[in-house]
Amino acid sequence: RLRFAPGDRVRCKIRLQDGSKFSPTGRVTQLRPVGAGKGVPYQVLLDDGRYVYPREDDDEYIMNAAGLPGVSEAFTAGYQAGLGGRAVLTAEEVEALLSDDGRELLHDAAEAFGLPLGAGSSAFDLLCGCVVRRRAAVLLPDAPLYAPARIVKVHPPLYAPGSGVGAPAQQWLLDLTALVDGAERDEPRTPLGYLSNSTGRVGDEEGAVAAPASAVELGRALAFGLGRARLAKLVWAAARDRSGVAAISKWRVLLLEARVHEHEPAAGEGALATIGEYSRHAAFYTRLNDARGALFDFLNEPSEDEYVTHIAAIGRAFDQWPAQFRSIAEAWFRWLLGLEQRRAGYPALREFIAHESGLSHSAHIARDEAGRFGLPRAALATLQAPARVLVEDGLMADPDDPTREACSTCARAPSECTRWVQLKPCSHWLCSACLETWERAVERSRDGADGVQLEVVASLAVCPVCRGAIVARRIGRMGGQSTVGEESDSGEEM
Repeated sequence: RLRFAPGDRVRCKIRLQDGSKFSPTGRVTQLRPVGAGKGVPYQVLLDDGRYVYPREDDDEYIMNAAGLPGVSEAFTAGYQAGLGGRAVLTAEEVEALLSDDGRELLHDAAEAFGLPLGAGSSAFDLLCGCVVRRRAAVLLPDAPLYAPARIVKVHPPLYAPGSGVGAPAQQWLLDLTALVDGAERDEPRTPLGYLSNSTGRVGDEEGAVAAPASAVELGRALAFGLGRARLAKLVWAAARDRSGVAAISKWRVLLLEARVHEHEPAAGEGALATIGEYSRHAAFYTRLNDARGALFDFLNEPSEDEYVTHIAAIGRAFDQWPAQFRSIAEAWFRWLLGLEQRRAGYPALREFIAHESGLSHSAHIARDEAGRFGLPRAALATLQAPARVLVEDGLMADPDDPTREACSTCARAPSECTRWVQLKPCSHWLCSACLETWERAVERSRDGADGVQLEVVASLAVCPVCRGAIVARRIGRMGGQSTVGEESDSGEEM
């Protein structure tokens, strides 16, 4: 005797060609359908309009779905089986899912698709196994800047969403296993800022990463019907809310409205650098924040008509930008420095400068290494002109002062040497004289000229200042007050 009658709501378990499993819902339409094969118990009309034929009348193939909540029907109604599974998430999607609303979406998707969630586990753990595209925090010798990676573990911030303290998503960290040149490699804990939105565009590298069936199912749950609609809504909301800084949120909304992602750095592009400073971004915003009173006095000095003319001139800084990003940058700076903001006392600019100056060490460096047409470069282009006037008037410390101490060992100033090297990831700078002294010490230790002691002390793989491991060097030349550094392609000097 069969367990179900025509009209009963059921869930069918189907194995797809890629080996993953799919568990859609539908209703029984026929018992022992003719022509479906020997012993086939049911014909089932799925919610997406297709017919399936469970092999046996057993929970392994078909089970009761009468008690499923309505949200499950909404998820599975838009689902399309047989398309092949993808478990790839963009940076924006990961950040959106790591929120209170994202946790609810993950929980509902797990319930609708029968995804396992162990006792004591968080819904955020469902992201484990999903595939992302990550940018290397420090570029290792002969390694690509970007590589696909599988999420292994999700580490919440000190105060996770829902705790009442409200931590921004950027404080989350991920353990990743990256696929580099065909070999899997465990990565150090990675901030979300190093994830990419450019997935599936370069030879579909993400498709080469093995993802568990649960991650493939989650990817499908978020790709159709209610799951897709809710995730898109979360991404839009996160653009407005995740930073808590009006100027950053404004930029992200402009990106969404233009249907583009934040510009990401490309391999071979130099990062902004200032000789002697661990971060060009930190040097600029720290000094600008100290001089913020003078900055706002300067901005308020001209009449409104003169001010509009001065602000319009800033737009020339974006003349060489691609049209798509130029329009975003122009809309952003005209809003940030517009008359409405001026009359209100520049609240968004005050908040933005304070926020940028107070970033962590790693966040400052990430701003230096951001894409050429992203927010960090747009903000620098907007604020450089007034900052230059303040420096000339003696109202702001010069972030590019060529007479300051720069070398981490001899304190030589940038103007006293034309060739510099920044060690990564510790960011200490060495002048050419100290670099040569260091290299000679290493060479002597290799030859045994100075005994065993130097052999322990001198190593090109260890910073002579902090003894931290060195994986790359950035070359700088004093041809101006600031420099654009390039990563060497090996552990040796370029």
